[in-house]
Amino acid sequence: MGLALLAACHPAPPGDLELWRAENALAQGRQDWARIHFQRDLDRHPERLSSLRALGFAWLSGYQQSLSTGIEALDRYLASRPAGSPADPEVAIALARAELALGHGDAAAARLDGAGDGLEAELLRAEVLLDREPASAVAAAERAVALAPGDFRAALRLAEASDRTGDTVKARAEARRAAELNPLSYPAFYLLARLERRLGDEAAARRAFDLHALTTRLQSAGTLAPAPPAERLALLRELAASWPAAQAALPTLRLQAELAFATADLGLAQAGLEAVARHPEADAGELMSLAALAHQAGRTSAARLAIDAALAREPDHLGALLSRAQLAIESGDLAAASDLLSRLAEGHPHLARRAWLESRLCQAQGQEEAATLALRQALDLAPWEAAWRLELADRLLALGHGSEAAELVAAAPEPTPELGRWRAKALAAQP
Repeated sequence: MGLALLAACHPAPPGDLELWRAENALAQGRQDWARIHFQRDLDRHPERLSSLRALGFAWLSGYQQSLSTGIEALDRYLASRPAGSPADPEVAIALARAELALGHGDAAAARLDGAGDGLEAELLRAEVLLDREPASAVAAAERAVALAPGDFRAALRLAEASDRTGDTVKARAEARRAAELNPLSYPAFYLLARLERRLGDEAAARRAFDLHALTTRLQSAGTLAPAPPAERLALLRELAASWPAAQAALPTLRLQAELAFATADLGLAQAGLEAVARHPEADAGELMSLAALAHQAGRTSAARLAIDAALAREPDHLGALLSRAQLAIESGDLAAASDLLSRLAEGHPHLARRAWLESRLCQAQGQEEAATLALRQALDLAPWEAAWRLELADRLLALGHGSEAAELVAAAPEPTPELGRWRAKALAAQP
């Protein structure tokens, strides 16, 4: 199995290695490394517009982001496209958001011309137009609500826009709906409180203000220091008692599971995870976040349940497939792991985490040489992965290749305390 799979993962041609590294960095949430490798790919292939586009997006998020640099890169991408190319709504939305974050409201509004008519575009239109053209903001928010009636952001935008146009009754109804859809939204409770007071219901206003204060503390908003997980669980129970919608709302169910894992209340965590998995609005991403927490807590069955629920929603979800393969290896179901990794190799031959899992699988099968080769491939595709570098260094050390192991650790592109400790230990062991 190992050698057959590894055939799809030979050392990359120099012309593509930087691209593959950049794509792996994005997949791992390392926008800092993605920027470096996409730029190197563009230095080799200036015509590769997909890399220029991805470079722009990488600058708009992550550690040490630069909105102005991201805007510049995406503008170059748009200007370099062939005449007559179809619109790119995702780029238009990203540019509008960046301009808005920089305080460039007029520029943000102009960027929305190419944003299309999807949910994210309408939500952004409502936000951009809120102060300029409240009536147009209402229309955009209503379109967003029609596209996604269960999205609390749409309800909140419509409440804010209706408030600006003086339609207080409609604004209150939408603010209440937003708070029911997401009982963790302190802006929704604050707006609701103001609207209740304006309409003369002082008791309802005081209740909403109290809920605003509670959710502000629960979410550690503004300058508040984060409350300990146990305290946040108590606040969450208080919220559910005061606002019944919180008992079944997806955001509160998800937070309950997260906090229960953090406090090692594994029974409550399991119940919360199962409730999220059953919820029709839960998406694959949030299920995978809970699967990771369950795995860290040693709750393999709960992790598997969340992963399977994610795959039921998105059968091709890459993270879920990789996690399913990892669980199969850890549980000793090597045939299932082999099947999953074979399928992934066909569609993702240059995925670093897949190569790392192949190394784990080969090791479990007793194929040490193939395991080391796969680990080399994984590290070649994601050289910033310090844990993999140390794993390979330990393998080399065990094989009697101490010098190569030391060189490997010394060549790490990003120093970490763990790498430093390994080098100090290796030096101390020298005669």
